[in-house]
Amino acid sequence: MGICLVLDSELWCILEGLMTAMDRGFNKVLIIFDSHEAIQAIQMSVT
Repeated sequence: MGICLVLDSELWCILEGLMTAMDRGFNKVLIIFDSHEAIQAIQMSVT
């Protein structure tokens, strides 16, 4: 991954986890993490 911001790393981990869940056929996933910035970034990208 190289040098990046902590937020970038957290978001990449979430994305990788979601892609793995999709590959395995899961249609419901619960994501638990404690980064307020990551939560805001995801919420802003959805709206």
